[in-house]
Amino acid sequence: MEREALALSQIYGTDELALRAMNTVRYLQVAVQRVLALEQGSPAQNDSAQVAQLRAECAQLVARLASQKTEYETNVAALEAAHAEAMLNTPTPASTSSPDLPPPAKLQDEIDALRSAAGRLSCDKSDLQDQLLASTQEVSRLQASRDLRDKRIAELESELVGVKRFSAAALMDFLSGNAILSGHWKRLLELLQLYQEARG
Repeated sequence: MEREALALSQIYGTDELALRAMNTVRYLQVAVQRVLALEQGSPAQNDSAQVAQLRAECAQLVARLASQKTEYETNVAALEAAHAEAMLNTPTPASTSSPDLPPPAKLQDEIDALRSAAGRLSCDKSDLQDQLLASTQEVSRLQASRDLRDKRIAELESELVGVKRFSAAALMDFLSGNAILSGHWKRLLELLQLYQEARG
């Protein structure tokens, strides 16, 4: 270890060696900051919440359209029954029919209108189901992206296990105990302390 440290100090000089040691610590700190940024920022979760909300709204619209379609079909059946009853109760122009029943022609128009509305509702329901499927696929994509991000965070955390806070005094103790260097020790300590204060 002493030979390696001495060789490095002869090649780079004590100042350059100190800068290289500090750069190593800086890179580790940048990695820690990126991990913290990933943990604090969660755009995928926000997107997932928006998609989930859209999915819930689509489901509500589908249920509402299905209820309206059922109501229209019930009204159509009632009007058809009323139309049939009106036809039975009007054998001749002079016969008396129930005053509450509208004319057969008007009943038929209402039946046709309700059938047309039911057809439009069916098309709207199909469109909403397509949107719901697209939302479900987007949720799956975002979940997969979040899983990959979480996996990467776990990998970075495992790489950073054991990384300690930089200490100028500890580095000087290490160098003095494992290397034989001449000169500029005070200057090296001052540089390291300045770096430590700037990063504190």
